[in-house]
Amino acid sequence: MVGLLSSQASASGCLSIPTVEEALKNSKAVFAGRVVGRFKYGVRVKIEKAWKGITTRHIYIYTGNLRNDVDPWFEKGERWLMYAADVRLYKDSYGTVPYSTKVMARGCTRTKLLEYAAEDLKQLGLPKPIGSMNHLRKIKT
Repeated sequence: MVGLLSSQASASGCLSIPTVEEALKNSKAVFAGRVVGRFKYGVRVKIEKAWKGITTRHIYIYTGNLRNDVDPWFEKGERWLMYAADVRLYKDSYGTVPYSTKVMARGCTRTKLLEYAAEDLKQLGLPKPIGSMNHLRKIKT
């Protein structure tokens, strides 16, 4: 029975997916881009379009190191629509003392391959020119 429960849980994936409006509001950065490099802890993405939080042409996105049914697995050359957020890392095992944050595009945030993002792109509207977003805090690359 344990195997049955595990497969049911993994088949369900996310408990809920935010709307485009919610995902935009809750993300530090929203952009479309091509993965140009895969590294031990993440991927480097060349920005093609940006709707929020991007001031540079490239960004490093931290990823999980394991393939699973929720978090995206980015491969070099793929084009993605990413809703990225700061994820807190903690000094202690109780999760009470944060010491750093990493920009990540996690599963269950609407992050998806660009070829499947037509509805999101329609709702996001026209992207902002990257040069005009200088008033936003620069995301470390």
